[in-house]
Amino acid sequence: MKKLPGSLEIKLHEKLSKSDILNILAEQMTMLEETFGIQEFKIFSYLECYIGDKKQALYYRSRNSAVATFKLKGLESPVNTAKLISKENGQRIVSFDKELDIDRISATVRNIQNNNPYQGWSEGISVVPATIISKIIQEDIIRAQEEQGRLYRIEQQHKKEE
Repeated sequence: MKKLPGSLEIKLHEKLSKSDILNILAEQMTMLEETFGIQEFKIFSYLECYIGDKKQALYYRSRNSAVATFKLKGLESPVNTAKLISKENGQRIVSFDKELDIDRISATVRNIQNNNPYQGWSEGISVVPATIISKIIQEDIIRAQEEQGRLYRIEQQHKKEE
């Protein structure tokens, strides 16, 4: 991932819960807001997933690939709900609500926990140790090539017999 000038790097090397990560992001963004007046942010990040001490990968069986990203419902058309735009004397005024919408964050988590709209994804995607995902993908490619070769030989045999 290329870091552009003006981007701040956040590297969290510890395995943390979602609450811990949200707290760290809230601290960093609030510091930037209160100290430097920065009120809008973009985030480019990746999550490493762990079970116990082992890094995990998500394997998409039907595509024989590792999952790199998900298109979540909240990312389809995100809106900056803290950005308030109004007009005063013909002038456009932009202001920001500085309160963290804890209720909205909690509702998002609760909704997924109570009625997970992503549950169906687990049918085609499995969690595997990250150390073996390349091997799984390669073995599936070799298996497909062997099957293709076998079918080709059968086809050639049928042609000879005709």
